Amino acid sequence: MSTASLISYELAKKPESLLSLDRFRLDPFLMGSTSELTARLTVGKRLSKNFLILYSTNLATQREEIVRLEWELTGGLSLIAVRNELGRVSLDLKIRKRF
Repeated sequence: MSTASLISYELAKKPESLLSLDRFRLDPFLMGSTSELTARLTVGKRLSKNFLILYSTNLATQREEIVRLEWELTGGLSLIAVRNELGRVSLDLKIRKRF
């Protein structure tokens, strides 16, 4: 595990337990052609055994919010709804099969 991954993991442990979140990530990334360094915050909560909601936002601007809902229908079949940063909504059916 790299040093950056270890630091990110340690920083995520406390907010997850404090806020009772199932997922907490703070990821650095370069924005657009300006190569401006910013961060993306992602938080998630499992509402039931097979339903998860994720919210992600660019911390430099409020216009880049993403909401993702994941509903596991069966062991290998999931329905995923995403509202992207442009406000467009998409539905995906995800099939997982192990060989």
